[in-house]
Amino acid sequence: MDTILELGLEYGFNLPAHAIDGLRIFVQVTEPKPNILSFFEKFEYLAKLMVDYDAVNRIAYENGEDAKNEGVDYIELRFSPLFMATTHRLDPVGVTEAVVDGVERGKRDFEMLVQLIGIISRIYGV
Repeated sequence: MDTILELGLEYGFNLPAHAIDGLRIFVQVTEPKPNILSFFEKFEYLAKLMVDYDAVNRIAYENGEDAKNEGVDYIELRFSPLFMATTHRLDPVGVTEAVVDGVERGKRDFEMLVQLIGIISRIYGV
């Protein structure tokens, strides 16, 4: 969540809170949700922050850092290059490269196993 707050401040976004505790309710699933769409609402601020490939790379890298800090040794990260690219009209190939690079650096730096699961949503068409 530090990543969201720091990127939001860096890029001048109007976040709903400027402290981790206040931001948590908007970006983290903290209780059961009635449906998958309610779950996806938590991605709204994160999608806005994927303004360029450096931000995407940082998000991918810091996923590994956060997991390691929580005592996790193995994670599987799902990501949708098209979803991540849409808000700021990035190239999905560039997004994929940024994610892969960030994850690879994280694997080395945090000495953990990370696997990527690329997903494709039907809403983007063929």
